[in-house]
Amino acid sequence: MDQETLEEVIFSMDGGSTDRVEVEIKCIKPGANGWKFHQFVDTIYEYFPTYVLPPDVREETAPSRWFRKARKKAAPNKNFESGGVVSEFLLYLFTEVYLDAPLAAHRLYELDSRNQEKKGSDGIFVGRYRGEECLYVGEAKFYDSIASAIEDAFTSISEFHTRGVNERMERELDIASTDFAEKTDTLSPSDVEELSSRLTSHAHEDYKIVHPLFLGHKTERLAWYPNPGSETLDFGPDSSPKIQQIENELEKSLKEIPYLKRREEKASELGPARGTVEMVFFPFPVHDTTEFKKMLYEGLFDPENV
Repeated sequence: MDQETLEEVIFSMDGGSTDRVEVEIKCIKPGANGWKFHQFVDTIYEYFPTYVLPPDVREETAPSRWFRKARKKAAPNKNFESGGVVSEFLLYLFTEVYLDAPLAAHRLYELDSRNQEKKGSDGIFVGRYRGEECLYVGEAKFYDSIASAIEDAFTSISEFHTRGVNERMERELDIASTDFAEKTDTLSPSDVEELSSRLTSHAHEDYKIVHPLFLGHKTERLAWYPNPGSETLDFGPDSSPKIQQIENELEKSLKEIPYLKRREEKASELGPARGTVEMVFFPFPVHDTTEFKKMLYEGLFDPENV
């Protein structure tokens, strides 16, 4: 997906970045009559099979069966609250679109079960960060509390910075090294060769590790829309709310959320022997986490009944 397409339904803002932690807040765009939830689902819907199914599997499968196969592999229990499928999918979209870092391994397809999947990261990507070649090791969380989402993400990524042999990381890179060679539908052969050269089982010892963190969370700062009222926004006695005015108000509200509070110190604590860990936060505030996850899950897995 290109950035222009995604930003028809998403608007972005800087959340107060530092040297170690970059914060890019993403939020569903407001429409004239409410949030663009359904437009958002319609926009990202077609990319779900690309996320779950490797190119070679899609090539040998009739396109009419891609979604059925992807849904069965991604969430066989059909429970939208288990497994974190929707948040992992959004991590994938944001990392590829905003960091220009292609997915290195279709883990949902390669791993034998959701239980095994939980032992690793929520996504391995390859690219460049601030001019330096790196591996992106992602985590995706969706909590009512942003503090809980960040704490859980930090707990997960700390597992990738233990001293000595990192069996979890090496196992994921082994999967990625065989899977990525087949990712030729969106990259040129030279790009595939250059990026895949990084995917050895010990690549984490040779390249910078950057953690993209998708942080879905609930915030009361969004509860006033789509009925802001005169006390919240002043649109004048004869004018209706303008989308840009609403986005400006949302941006002011969301920037007040303390995404960086004490996180700089924790980022430093996670640093391996050769340096500090760098992270990209993708906070994704919604007015109701359960309602949003249910709507997105149904849009991906049961679209005819949404």
